[in-house]
Amino acid sequence: MVLAVILTRNSSTILGRAQESLEKSINCPSPADGAVGLQMVPCSVPSAYDPYAPKSTPTPNTQSTTTSGGYTSPNEDTCGGKAKLNKTFKKNYGEPKCNFDKDKLFTLLKQKDPENAQMWFNKIVSCESGYNTNAYADINAPDQAKLDAGGAWGLFQMGSSKPPGSPPPAPGKNGALDRGDVNWEIQVANAIGTQKKAGNWKYWSCARK
Repeated sequence: MVLAVILTRNSSTILGRAQESLEKSINCPSPADGAVGLQMVPCSVPSAYDPYAPKSTPTPNTQSTTTSGGYTSPNEDTCGGKAKLNKTFKKNYGEPKCNFDKDKLFTLLKQKDPENAQMWFNKIVSCESGYNTNAYADINAPDQAKLDAGGAWGLFQMGSSKPPGSPPPAPGKNGALDRGDVNWEIQVANAIGTQKKAGNWKYWSCARK
């Protein structure tokens, strides 16, 4: 809101036209009926032309879509700073719903693979990612380029689609199960599926430490 000095209707014709143009551009109210001389009136200025208007900042995209298969698309929500986004992807793929904690992880592991839940929770995930759903090892990490030039992603440090974060069944380097760039629930399913397919914990070097 600004204050502008405008001329009343009793002013000269030329200045009166200038007043009308000013009123249209900055939305000044009309002077009181019968007023003579100059009046001080409040005017609203469009924010696009007001140098003192607050500057808008881009709003992070925190919206996701969830498919019938349980895939939730990545977003930019940091879950109050809990989700650490990597510098390569810059999106929250691991817990886009901000619904992850270690208890939920262990519960899901016991449901999906009760025989190996302790191994997954206490050794594999702890060693591979430190329970970080958005963990990422880029190709500069030791031996990573030899294993997968796309990096290692998620709780179990698995592969990624091209581009990262694509909806399943987009494959990783070793097929549709080789995906860690998805929400944590699917990370769990992919890891268990890979272990059942490959056997003997061949995929994870942490299992042999």
